[in-house]
Amino acid sequence: MKQRLRLGLMISLGLVTAFVGCGDDSSDSPSPFPSAGTGATAGGGSGGSSAGTGGTPGGTGGTAGTAGTAGTAGGGTGGTAGTAGTAGTAGTGGTPVQVMPTIFLIDNVRLQLKTEGAGGAGGAGGAGGAGGADAAGAGGVGGDAGAAGAAGAAGAGGAPAPATDWSFLLNFDTDLTATPTGYGPLAKHTDGFSPGPGGSLGPTIVNTSTIAWDAAEGGVAKISVPFSVKAQQADFAGVFPAPADVTGYELVADVKISMEGDIGDCPTAWMYVYGGKGYANDAVGEPALNTTSHLTPNEWNTVRLDLDGPYGAHTTNNFAPQMVSIWGIHLNTWGCP
Repeated sequence: MKQRLRLGLMISLGLVTAFVGCGDDSSDSPSPFPSAGTGATAGGGSGGSSAGTGGTPGGTGGTAGTAGTAGTAGGGTGGTAGTAGTAGTAGTGGTPVQVMPTIFLIDNVRLQLKTEGAGGAGGAGGAGGAGGADAAGAGGVGGDAGAAGAAGAAGAGGAPAPATDWSFLLNFDTDLTATPTGYGPLAKHTDGFSPGPGGSLGPTIVNTSTIAWDAAEGGVAKISVPFSVKAQQADFAGVFPAPADVTGYELVADVKISMEGDIGDCPTAWMYVYGGKGYANDAVGEPALNTTSHLTPNEWNTVRLDLDGPYGAHTTNNFAPQMVSIWGIHLNTWGCP
């Protein structure tokens, strides 16, 4: 009996030892319970977009990037949100396109009475008559010479001078002023520059146009205008000391293109006046809209406005040569292709 008990006990102890030995090895078998969760990687969100690229001349800076989204918690602590991107720096202004200007020389601007015929000279006296012939027989005395013919009538005189003499001259010998001084100097008249007046086109040229006295050729007004398209206009003018009646006058100037610009040889010039009864320009300079007489480059050209007409295409319907307050010269590209 003891031996049976002893044998059973030994068998029981062996089984227990075997069970404990198998359960002790956990290296080859997965655990039936999940271990504590590992925190999600601290995934800070992406930062904003890169700095904006500078725009075209004077471009707007890039928009700031959107802040990144915080990382999702996966058992661990969520990542910190990304920092917003920095706004791009504004683009640097572009370099303006350079235009080669047209250079004009202006000389001998004058308002003068139109030339009228002087009174005609008296006619020459008639020749003396021949003496009478001697009769046959006794010699008679020769007849007396005939009387001289009557002198021809004097020709009609020129038109009477106006009550006020509005004549002036700018010869630019030493500066841009006029003689008398109340009519000058010749200067930039900003109201008449394109775009706008008379339907003239852009781009704007008033700030880049210049006028200066130049000693060349005995003294001239030197004007630089950066014409670049058709139908541009530059305006240089003087004033009358009081509203003037210029009936019977002509406004004249000598003009030369001394250097052609990007627009070529097509610019022209015409004289004009303006006042309480409208605007008038020269019919030879502008016989029709978009039709002009061109200047011959590197030669002096005389431009003339007859203030009794005919007038140019831009003349206003209400124009009359009384109450004129401004005189000037329009340099323009109305007739350019």
